[in-house]
Amino acid sequence: LECSLIKQYTPKYNILLKDDKGYSYIKVTPPPYSRIQAVLQKQEGDGCTYLGPYMSSYVVKQTVDEVNKVFLLPTCNRNFPQDIGKQRPCLNFHIKQCMAPCSGKISPQEYHEALEEAVGFLRGANSSNIQKVLTQKMTQAAENLQFEKAARYRDRLRAIQSLQEHQKVVSIRYEEEDVIALVQSSVKCCAVVLQFRDYRLVDKEYFMLDEMSEFSEAALSSQEGERREQAVEDILRELRAQFVLRYYDMKGTAPKSVVLDGETGMQEELQHYLSQKAGRSVQLLVPQKGDQMKLLQMAKENASQQIAEQTRRTSREISALDELARLLGLHQIPNYIEAYDISNIGSETIVAGMVVFEGGRPLKGAYRKFSVRSVVGKPDDYASMREVITRRLERYSQHKEEGVGFGHLPDLILLD
Repeated sequence: LECSLIKQYTPKYNILLKDDKGYSYIKVTPPPYSRIQAVLQKQEGDGCTYLGPYMSSYVVKQTVDEVNKVFLLPTCNRNFPQDIGKQRPCLNFHIKQCMAPCSGKISPQEYHEALEEAVGFLRGANSSNIQKVLTQKMTQAAENLQFEKAARYRDRLRAIQSLQEHQKVVSIRYEEEDVIALVQSSVKCCAVVLQFRDYRLVDKEYFMLDEMSEFSEAALSSQEGERREQAVEDILRELRAQFVLRYYDMKGTAPKSVVLDGETGMQEELQHYLSQKAGRSVQLLVPQKGDQMKLLQMAKENASQQIAEQTRRTSREISALDELARLLGLHQIPNYIEAYDISNIGSETIVAGMVVFEGGRPLKGAYRKFSVRSVVGKPDDYASMREVITRRLERYSQHKEEGVGFGHLPDLILLD
């Protein structure tokens, strides 16, 4: 209820659970030729079966696509059984991503078996049991000289095995585990939760902590050097503890293991709280190396990508701006940057170039070229730069109402 109200009203000071995503469902249409689809709304009384709700629409779509490919279920717009035998199988059949019921070679019973296996897989059934059943069916079909049918079982078995290997990129210590990481940029802070169940990544959730940037800016404004770094760590430690409390209060339970990307200052209290919520022992881990550290790095990369999408930047641009601010000792990351260079052609022609970056990206529409007028005779880069910057600031005062070009005062000026 709390999560639903937060999604509906998005209160300003609820910094941890503001989430603009809606719930998603996996829809199984009625028989005899049921389809598996990803939908955003649950329609009552339509005769369909719904799995969910899930909080990540991206994961739902990805899962549905993979399951349809693995179990060779159709994703086209043809209606079955009305369209059986009317047209040739489409490209998906030829690239072995569909069993092609439109060809008339797939019986309703065989189609229903594949669908039930797919739904069981989505419900979290043990994939090893599914593989055993498929192996038995493949062997039986081969003994009965039904080689095409055996080949379909073989392809489905290989696809499930391939999917399992793809999901186990890194190993986890516990059967159930959540991996939580926080990443902060100059304007946003993102918390990402990777959920592993049955040793597989089943879901991931993002929470944008927008108000965190205002809080951190106020806390860091008077800090410098090592004190500033310590202040950052203190802020993240407090935020991490608050997020764990609010997140699992919303969930109502906790997995066997929770992996964090740093200390919270209250490890024992949080571990006791999570154990009480789950009704069993819960491990709260802060790894420093190994496979768990790889999982945290993956979570941080996901959070950085989410911040990049929110601010229309790439992860590389965010990292570059963060590094620039650190090297220059700036309290906040500059968003609008101008850089100037003086060029001399002979002893009389002196020009200056201005390039502009906004949000880490070149803003070519704001580029300018200056002809230096006050310096004559021997080239003087210092005097030339003084003239260019003076003219730039004078034009700002004249055109600041325009808000573009010279009407924008930069956060940072770089001189050659």
